[in-house]
Amino acid sequence: MPTTRRRTSLILALLSLTSLCGCRIASLAEQAPEKTGTAEVVTQAETGAEAGQTVLGVLAVVPGSSGSVADPMAVAAVAASGAHTMRINLDWAISEPQPGDLSFDTLNDLRIARIEGAGLRLFPTLYVGQGWMTRDSPQGAGGGSRSYPPADLGTVWENDSGYSPGYYDFVYRFFEHYRGHFDFVAVENEAESKSFWGGTAEEYVRLLKTAYAAIKAADPAVTVVDSGFVSEALGLCIAGDRIETGQWSMDEAVEFTQLYYSAQTGRIRVRSRADLDAALNQAQAKEQCRRIRVMLEGEAGSVDAINFHFYEDYRALPAVVAWLRETTSRIGYRTALVTNEMGVRGPDIRFAESEAQAEQVFKKLVTSQTLGLEAVVWFSADTFLRGRDKVGLFGSEGMSRPASQTFKLVAETLNGGYHFRATVVSGPSLYHHVFEDADGVPSLEMLWTEGMAESVTLQPPGGRTQATVVDYTGESRSLTAQDGSLKLEWVTDPILVIWR
Repeated sequence: MPTTRRRTSLILALLSLTSLCGCRIASLAEQAPEKTGTAEVVTQAETGAEAGQTVLGVLAVVPGSSGSVADPMAVAAVAASGAHTMRINLDWAISEPQPGDLSFDTLNDLRIARIEGAGLRLFPTLYVGQGWMTRDSPQGAGGGSRSYPPADLGTVWENDSGYSPGYYDFVYRFFEHYRGHFDFVAVENEAESKSFWGGTAEEYVRLLKTAYAAIKAADPAVTVVDSGFVSEALGLCIAGDRIETGQWSMDEAVEFTQLYYSAQTGRIRVRSRADLDAALNQAQAKEQCRRIRVMLEGEAGSVDAINFHFYEDYRALPAVVAWLRETTSRIGYRTALVTNEMGVRGPDIRFAESEAQAEQVFKKLVTSQTLGLEAVVWFSADTFLRGRDKVGLFGSEGMSRPASQTFKLVAETLNGGYHFRATVVSGPSLYHHVFEDADGVPSLEMLWTEGMAESVTLQPPGGRTQATVVDYTGESRSLTAQDGSLKLEWVTDPILVIWR
């Protein structure tokens, strides 16, 4: 039997976001004054609209690849992380190795049972993959993309089978069997990348529409999301679109991409207008941005949430969310947002095992909560991926790292009944967010600074004077408000303050 179902609704929060890096990027409030040194800031949260609690999950992957695993060690590590959801891959060819031979006694089912047995919910990524259903797609190592369109994927919609009778039948029967087990499902992974999807963007849209119809017929409560947009490509696509629509100057786009890729250890470097112009005109970037546009236009009415992947500087996250919301509104629809792949870029194992990664985990999780994302899945639970620049929460054999302890601290705190209330200050120096408890009292505050340390004076919610201050490593101290305020000296590292 499935574990207790935990569903959240997305209610847009009233935010007080400042512009990023001085640009006109998703700014909803005037920029806070810059500080030249240690400064004192008196803060008090304004009441904002209540936001739904974000579902927090973790993906465990095979080191050196992007394939998910569900072995006992990986499941135990995720269950101990404070998350209540685990992302896994489910392949059509595993459940139905031959046409009509659908089985519920396969590796897919073993993974589902093992994860649910640990008290976790599942966030599967559903793959067509390669096999009899795709006929002549390349096979084996170096055999092209992760998935290909089903051989019977057509261009004419049928109400009882979508664009692909075979795919519709498999998806319907699979989700009918597992009705009530899944809160979310992603259809494929990063389909604008040819590494994962061997068809066209238009074919992916038809596949997604077919999956959506089949899933909703079998289990209407499941939140269906798309494959997720590649983090590395998304920054360039946003910059290019903002320039094309006249919303940013070239200099503003350069400033945004410098911030977006500042944590990047990969191939994209933007230092000048010439760098950005060259990056935007690369054939691969142009094709990926075209695919993203086709997908966003085609997904209207066929997803419950838009999915994006994010490994870049957390300060660019509000601009990504704003662009996705504005773009879908411009197309003519508005939907929730999720990320089933968020993580931190880092150069090596040393960084992965440092508190520097833990700080980034804190900032990204909190920022994602303030933006009203319906689900956040962390990539990855594992160690540093050889040949890649993404670092994990745990070391070998599930060994805890500072990042995993911070993830657990934030996840368990936010899952304790808190909901985002308001952003008091959002940079460029101080970041300060307030959350309310089940009684509607703004009793949780999360804050940190970038650059110079600051002294911050907090005003406690009515009737509460005792504060527990916990830093991102879990070290805590108890303080008492005096004369209706609490002064915190030299705030730099991320902390949370719980009023009692």
